[in-house]
Amino acid sequence: MMRVLLIARRLVKTLSAPHYAIMLSKSLANLGCEVFILTSESQALIEWARVLDICKFFAKRRIAPIFYTFSAKYFKVKYGIQIVHGHGYTFMDDVTTVHFMRKAFAKCVTELGYSISFRKSEIFFEELILKSSKHLIAPSNMGKECLVRFYGINQEKISVIYNGVDIDRFKPPSSKEKMEARERLGLEDDIIYVGFVGPPKWKGFEYLLHAMAKLKNDVRVIAVNTKDKEYRKLIQELGLKQRVKCLPLFGNMPLFYKAIDIFVLPSIFDTFPLSTLEAMASGLPVIISNNTGSSEIVKDGRNGFIWKIGDLDKLAELIEYLAQNDKLRKDMGFNARRTAMNFSWNNIAEKVLDVYEWLLKR
Repeated sequence: MMRVLLIARRLVKTLSAPHYAIMLSKSLANLGCEVFILTSESQALIEWARVLDICKFFAKRRIAPIFYTFSAKYFKVKYGIQIVHGHGYTFMDDVTTVHFMRKAFAKCVTELGYSISFRKSEIFFEELILKSSKHLIAPSNMGKECLVRFYGINQEKISVIYNGVDIDRFKPPSSKEKMEARERLGLEDDIIYVGFVGPPKWKGFEYLLHAMAKLKNDVRVIAVNTKDKEYRKLIQELGLKQRVKCLPLFGNMPLFYKAIDIFVLPSIFDTFPLSTLEAMASGLPVIISNNTGSSEIVKDGRNGFIWKIGDLDKLAELIEYLAQNDKLRKDMGFNARRTAMNFSWNNIAEKVLDVYEWLLKR
């Protein structure tokens, strides 16, 4: 039986990297691994793995890399762990899944005319973490290309394994379930709703708002993890006050997907957003930008649309096209669900386990 230690500073289902660690750990356990999780904050009930809690103080971003690295090495020896699998903030992992790349993000958005900067120390430690890991898992070919281009990492050191989705939790709703979801979220029955998941700035919320202002029909937006007050002025200027509803991040995301008709994520830079797969598993047609890794699994015109970033007229056209065609939404949503079925967490865990076994044989 293989013993694996996953490192996750916080076990919170609403955050992408912790959610990845939770679902991967469960699936690895289903495949017969003995799983340990090193964390400082567990908000999820973990019955399939042994949770190793360490002081929350040491989870602070500035000191976590050093303290968590030494803790992982200690537990690796103590429990005879064979693989330490980190998530981008510990040194010398056996495997690191790369969820976010600060340097690549800054470079790519700058090329698109945006400006963002990170502390030099953050970039330094990020590069040190990535280069010190024995092997890296990128969530898309886009992510792999960024690792090679911006960090100079040998492509032989990188495996591409897409993110997964819980296909039992996220699934197409019945008519009754959709109606109940809308009632719980305070939405109207006979309106087409476009769904969006933030954080808004880099996920392209402004693109979506400007495109919505071009629509002739009464299509509406429900946005999760987006604070209304930050965009209130723009929403009013665009005449969208009655057509945009902003909600905080909440735990029951399947409810959100059940309530909407179309999922739109016009991200500026995104190596592979979990929300796209969740929407597809929920039987929704998706519209995503060409600057996301998830565009690699979207067949343009079949299970969704790939939108060229910046073309607001085209984005409005795609939304309106889907909004006006019930059968097209249904057919594309069906195809999207079929695509998502290939990315169950058990399938993803099998690919990750292959990487573990390959490393141990080296």
